[in-house]
Amino acid sequence: NTIFWIGSYSTNSEGKPRPARQRLFAVKITPAANSKFDVVRAGKIYTTLINDLEKDVRFSRYKFDKAKAIAPKAIGGLSIEGLAATPEGALLIGFRNPLAGGEVKNDSLVGGKALIIKLLNPFEVIAGKKAIFGDPVELNLGGYGIRSIEFRKNHQYLIVAGPYHENKGSKDHKREESFLYLYSEKPGNGIEIEKLQNKLDDFNVEAAFFFPGDDSNVQLLSDDGSICKEGDERFRSRSETIQEK
Repeated sequence: NTIFWIGSYSTNSEGKPRPARQRLFAVKITPAANSKFDVVRAGKIYTTLINDLEKDVRFSRYKFDKAKAIAPKAIGGLSIEGLAATPEGALLIGFRNPLAGGEVKNDSLVGGKALIIKLLNPFEVIAGKKAIFGDPVELNLGGYGIRSIEFRKNHQYLIVAGPYHENKGSKDHKREESFLYLYSEKPGNGIEIEKLQNKLDDFNVEAAFFFPGDDSNVQLLSDDGSICKEGDERFRSRSETIQEK
């Protein structure tokens, strides 16, 4: 009955600090009268995630010291958009930005790898203890970052992969399509990643979730916001059946 939440840890769109986004916290939810629920914060709010990563040499190549001052959708910026719990009680933190490696072509980063960092002791962290991280995981998602990561079953997760940038599109460059991947952490067998066959077209995925008891279908939510033309739907939802190879 404990749910963890995370902010993007990013600046605003102009690269100005937004401390209120630097939050990892948890709430406890318990049934109350009249079919309602009581929600109370569990433990302390953790605000030093990026500072703690900066101090760990395993994460030096991601240049978090610079990323935290760059706009979230710019090359090398900082934006966290994925969070999933593991069966062992850890948290997988998925980054839309920064990406690892790649090269800059025509003012865009091409070929970068998406980053997952595992927080091994979230319950200790909200109790005020020092964060313990696993080794960084870099995934080849076709140059995309992580827009959402959700536990599916066993040690398998669904990842929504999308562009690190604003993805508005233009006359010369159409909007990029999001893709779905299955990511598996199998103890003793390493990591597996599989790109699904689902076609999402212009659906700009913001979040994904599974309904309890159904790991064959995923519900996707969009936030098309300023991308939409006047009169278009800005927020949409659709269900996708997992299409494995």
